Amino acid sequence: MGALVEVNTDGLAKLADTVGGWLGLNARAIELNAEAEAFAVVRRVDAENAATLARLEGEEQVANYILAREKRKMENAKSVAQLAQSQMVEGEAVSSEPVNPDWLNRFFSIVEEVSDAQMQRLWAQILAGEVKQPKSYSLRTLETLRNMTKEEADTFVKATTYILDGDSIITEPGFSLSVEEQLLLSDIGLVNNEVLTVTYTMQAQEEPSFIAVDRHFGVGIYNPDIPVIRLEFSVKSLTKAGKELVKLIDYTASDVVYNCVVAKSKQQRCKAVIKSPIVEHLPSGHCTYSKKGVILYKQDEK
Repeated sequence: MGALVEVNTDGLAKLADTVGGWLGLNARAIELNAEAEAFAVVRRVDAENAATLARLEGEEQVANYILAREKRKMENAKSVAQLAQSQMVEGEAVSSEPVNPDWLNRFFSIVEEVSDAQMQRLWAQILAGEVKQPKSYSLRTLETLRNMTKEEADTFVKATTYILDGDSIITEPGFSLSVEEQLLLSDIGLVNNEVLTVTYTMQAQEEPSFIAVDRHFGVGIYNPDIPVIRLEFSVKSLTKAGKELVKLIDYTASDVVYNCVVAKSKQQRCKAVIKSPIVEHLPSGHCTYSKKGVILYKQDEK
């Protein structure tokens, strides 16, 4: 079978130590037991004891069921742990803070039941993210994802293409998800149901004012003539779980979002709107943008 997580340096080493510690083994022990099915040995003990007891009582079918069930759980957890390893970069610096043991217990009790490959990849990203920076994903977020179906997860991925400025989805008429999709996301605890208004106030200046749209691009709005303009958007904010889970998705805004910003800018008589690549994400949460972009709208010169 090989080791559950191969021993390496920095983030990879911490992942190995974290999983190994949860199993009652340290990273070196996992390395030494690479061919001894370390994870299987630890997880099978209780199952085999239970199966032996069932056989002693003449319950052969029960014994076989127990062993098959535990093997499935073991393979699911092993797959997630190995996928988490692929999320690490060799030599990557990570937080030295250990992952909370209660968090690990809850995590592995959940992923033992996850067999869908797409969902396993999401859980692997969560494990890797928590190892890199503990407290990134709350227990409530784990429970939210645990109760989510693949179809619901697909709806959330779709919703990320409607995100504006990182923490809300646009609900403007004609520029939003369907009402049914919005209600579903609210029901599963990813989006708040209350409709809010987000306002961007922009002073007159020669340089564009930017609104971050996704992780790769922002919208630059030119307003050199009007003293103050305000762009208002109806949105629904992501919940805490939604904000934590959206970090797993390398989302890209749909044309709908850009069209919405252009429509609002036209209403306020802005001179031009451009789509510009993000050059750098700053620790403050702001971004710097490329001076080269694609023109989405330009006011007719008269």
